[in-house]
Amino acid sequence: MSKTPETLTEIEENCLLAEISHRRYVKRAAQKAFRNKLITLLMLDAGLRVGEVVQLKSCDLWILGFPAQSVTITCHMSKTNSERNVPLSPRIQLAIVDMQNQWWKVGEMGREGYAFFTKNPNKPLTVRQIERFIGFCGYKATHRTITPHTLRHTFATKLMRKVPTRVVQELLGHKRLTSTQIYTHPNQTDKENAIRSLQQ
Repeated sequence: MSKTPETLTEIEENCLLAEISHRRYVKRAAQKAFRNKLITLLMLDAGLRVGEVVQLKSCDLWILGFPAQSVTITCHMSKTNSERNVPLSPRIQLAIVDMQNQWWKVGEMGREGYAFFTKNPNKPLTVRQIERFIGFCGYKATHRTITPHTLRHTFATKLMRKVPTRVVQELLGHKRLTSTQIYTHPNQTDKENAIRSLQQ
């Protein structure tokens, strides 16, 4: 039997995003907060894999002077070697505008530069670097271990309660429906809601 995926509650989501973009950060740390927030939202609101996020170019997210309305994950970027197009939420689009202002205009970087980097746009952040800041901020925000997979699982679990399984499969880029069906399992929030319903 498949293990129920670890997910974030709505409160934990908000706490994580607040920690990542906390106003105590100044100068370079403040700039990194804009970058890290968009990275987090791409996994939390669009369900991208961390390995897909690190491969994105700025031109994938900023198109003709505007934030992209969707992002295409190409075959070579995808773990399953299959292309998919994922619509982007309004809060992702707002975070893209911040990235354009804070990062992508700096030094007039080329359109082919990676979206997420430290100093050199031709050298992207690594999966490990993203895992580190998600883990650090996640623990401070929720007092438990949070990984990039937790964010993707949260996205999938929320979707599964609102749209058909086949749509979730398509958005996640799963080859087999059985990979998507693990999100039909009840999580702790589902159990708590079930108990609360008895009191109504």
